[in-house]
Amino acid sequence: SSILPWTHVFIGNCAVVSGIVMGSLGATAHLPAFGATLGAAWLLWTTAVPAVPADGKQSLSWEEFPASTDPNAVCMDGSRGGVYVSAADGNTEQAQYYILYLEGGGWCWNAETCNARCRWSETLQMCISPLASSKLWEDTVFQAGLLATDPSLTPLWGANKFFLRYCTGDAHMGSRGASPETSGWHFRGQETIIASLRIMVEKYGLGSVPGQTLLFGGGSAGARGAMVNLDYLPGLLDELGARGVATLGFLDSPYWIDESPDAAATPPSTFAGFGITTREAYALLNLSGRATGECLLAYPGEDWKCAFGQYRMPFIRTPYLMVASQFDAFQLGLNVGHYPSTKQEIDYAEAFAKGTYEAVTKLVELSVFNNSGLYSMACWSHSTSLTESFSTATVKGVSNAGALSTFLGLSPGSLINMDTCEGFECGSCRELVVV
Repeated sequence: SSILPWTHVFIGNCAVVSGIVMGSLGATAHLPAFGATLGAAWLLWTTAVPAVPADGKQSLSWEEFPASTDPNAVCMDGSRGGVYVSAADGNTEQAQYYILYLEGGGWCWNAETCNARCRWSETLQMCISPLASSKLWEDTVFQAGLLATDPSLTPLWGANKFFLRYCTGDAHMGSRGASPETSGWHFRGQETIIASLRIMVEKYGLGSVPGQTLLFGGGSAGARGAMVNLDYLPGLLDELGARGVATLGFLDSPYWIDESPDAAATPPSTFAGFGITTREAYALLNLSGRATGECLLAYPGEDWKCAFGQYRMPFIRTPYLMVASQFDAFQLGLNVGHYPSTKQEIDYAEAFAKGTYEAVTKLVELSVFNNSGLYSMACWSHSTSLTESFSTATVKGVSNAGALSTFLGLSPGSLINMDTCEGFECGSCRELVVV
């Protein structure tokens, strides 16, 4: 199996902002004094900062998960996890909305990919990847797109916003402590979600008054984590004493389809395939706690499918808005190994897009999809909900922000927005952010 690079930005006729993209960096990081320069350089190198407006970005402040209440809410290396917070102005109607957004950033599925994810520094004697450790995290982050502060950019500009930083390596799905079998790594995505909810309930009033709505979601790996945790949220909130909260999902790019890599690409992809890596991850990361009985019954002996978008999404009961690019840049970037350029590679990409279109069309036709929404571009894109493209790129004249507004019942419109064109990148691709 190949090792995923830390930033996945594939640039072709359309630009891509991947699920690994984080917001603009804050001024202060959790750096040891002797390693400040190295740490800051690493953060700048590993973070692809999206093109965002000069203003409108939301500032969110770090809150560490207390060991006293959530001892297992830790990163891969055992450092404390945490959530970044911006509380709403309680005097506005927007204060009834809460957003918990799970950061993306791939995952690991075996000792090789998990060890590489750490980026061990012999000088500092610690992991220097923010995707495996919180030791170099900033005190403040700034986010655009869905989490922006400008009403023209997002329908939830004034909501209570919680950004769960991703350092568990398990797409927010796992629940396994460190052991020799895990090469010493912790995989505690489930626990960091519970810890985030606890802070939202006990400190920021989620569930304290009637009429509140929680939008639970994320981008890329964060969307896949939200996918498998979404139906469990009402029970988790009930356990925390927060009752009567309307729960909705926002899933930006969780929809993997089970297609083998392009063996005829030039050069050929070295990626093992999303199905194979998910099988390995399911066992290593202990994802079984988020596999529902209904899904398991549908795939006897293939439990891993309950962590895979194409197979899991038909069993999601909580209403959601799903973003699924037909030319998903993360999947195609790994399956092809690079941006498609030859005729054969473009044919593969077009077949992939057709497969995605047909699969999501069948999903929409299911009765379980009632009250949910779909936003599907025919563009080379992936997880752009924290970028300017959230409000500027469109499907038949409708932006992702506009689709979310309709889904939330804040504006009229259709819950289904799909490009139906044919040909490679035939959608409104030129509107995507260039990085």
